This record gives sequence, C-alpha cells and structure tokens, in this order.
Amino acid sequence: MIKTLGEMLSLAIKGHENCEIGDYELKRPSPSYSIDTIRYYKSLYGDNILLYWLIGSDSIEQLNQWHEITSLIDECNLVTMYRAGYKKPDFSKYKTLWGTERINKLEKNIIQTPLINISSSQIRQAIAEGKDVTKILHPDVAEYIAKHGLYKLKNNK
Repeated sequence: MIKTLGEMLSLAIKGHENCEIGDYELKRPSPSYSIDTIRYYKSLYGDNILLYWLIGSDSIEQLNQWHEITSLIDECNLVTMYRAGYKKPDFSKYKTLWGTERINKLEKNIIQTPLINISSSQIRQAIAEGKDVTKILHPDVAEYIAKHGLYKLKNNK
C-alpha cells in the first residue's frame, strides 16, 4: 500500500520541481513526532532550509497536545489551511501559552484554501461506487486508480 501511495503522490506533484516526497515518517518506529521529522530534514538539508508543515484548520484544537509544539512553531513554518466545515483558523487562545511572536507567525502562515467539503473517505467511496472523480483528483492520479482497480468494492470487481 505504501508503494501505491508513493506512486500516486509522485503523479500528483509531477512537474513541481520544488516538491519532494519523503518516507522518513513511514520508516520511523511509533510514535513519530512532527518535530523529529523537521529536525531530520534540517540535518539533511541544513538549518537554513525553509520547511513548511501543512495542517488543516481542524487540527488547531489539538495543537496544544502536540509533542514539542512550540519547538515545531519555532523550527519550521507551520501552515494552516482552511477546511470546509471548520471555523476560520484562530490561534488567539494560545497567546498566553506560546507568546505573541509565535501567534503572529502562525497567523502569517494561514492559507485561505477553497472550501471543498469532501474527505478522502468520501472520494474512496465514490470510486468504489463507480462514480467519476476526475474533477476532484489530479487526472493522472484518477487514471492510476482506475488502471490498478483501487478502492473498488470487493463484490464490484
């Protein structure tokens, strides 16, 4: 399954020369923490590399429970994307915990993405039901899924 995901990710980022797929977290024993991954890539590429860690706005409520969250905010650009069905990203409640400078950094790294109200589970279900997903997936990824018969219901081969 990991190989298949890697192949689909490769298709999705094809042509974007500044994007790279890394499997570091997949190879690590559990638990795997985001800060460890950031530090690994900094050791690989140097401390001056700009690293971005993307999260959805649905993750904000749990950020205070993330392992070494303040270090993560300090050592990379923690980027929050809007997510359909969730409130606009708001970090103000963490100001006392993390300080104004970190909150400003988080607020600067908010991306207002299109609010598409669909989950990966819904996409897999649509594929299983034989529905057209070419408008919601990268065309090469949709073609790969169809070619390899992925996500089909067992009785719908």
